Amino acid sequence: MKQGLEFRDVSFSFGIPILDSCRFSLELGSLTVLLGPSGCGKSTLLRLASGFLRPASGTVLFGGLPVLSPGRSRFLIHQDVDQLFPWKSVLANTALPLMVGPNPLAGEEAEARAAKTLGMVGLAERKDDFPRQLSGGMKQRALLARALASDADLLLFDEPFVSLDAFSRETLQELLVELWHKSGKSILFVTHDIREAVRIAKTIIFMHPNPGDAQIEPLVPTGQPLRELETTEALTLMRELRRRFQPDRG
Repeated sequence: MKQGLEFRDVSFSFGIPILDSCRFSLELGSLTVLLGPSGCGKSTLLRLASGFLRPASGTVLFGGLPVLSPGRSRFLIHQDVDQLFPWKSVLANTALPLMVGPNPLAGEEAEARAAKTLGMVGLAERKDDFPRQLSGGMKQRALLARALASDADLLLFDEPFVSLDAFSRETLQELLVELWHKSGKSILFVTHDIREAVRIAKTIIFMHPNPGDAQIEPLVPTGQPLRELETTEALTLMRELRRRFQPDRG
């Protein structure tokens, strides 16, 4: 297995334990969905993976190196669509991360890369617009473009489509899987939506709410991402996942 994201005996708490000796690893280039009930620690795990939080004990690694702080190899997208600066154009918002931090690009080079990724997500004609002129779905496309422009190896998504209508959500799920195929990047996607998880995941990690040895449970669905949800296999998996959401399963 190529060295991707790895948690080695990671513990973390906010006064109460969130993770306790958590262990799992993701292969480089995988599309993994982290599924679990609200409040089980999914977003905390994502922030540990990004470097915005540090574990109380244990080690988070990416590419075989410890994750000690945020870095260009990992890019986090939150569920809030208002992550774009309202006074900057879509192009300028997309290029901005490339122009700050270590090894910044010059403005012209950054904007050229940003324009390319905006084309990949279908926003080439809206690059000069401002965020107030975009729908929620278009804002999420712009955030996808910004993540791709960053050239990060690991993209971390914290329920990015939760506030969108059903049509926009399904359209962006399809775009996400298409971009994953084209880019070969590693994706860790957090959701509490069972249908979304079964539809887009290459691998599912179910996160139980109680910290401990059984908190992280890997599952490998049959078939490939963008599954039809009315097949026998998909329906069986969704029933099995609904059982895991029941409190008596811990």
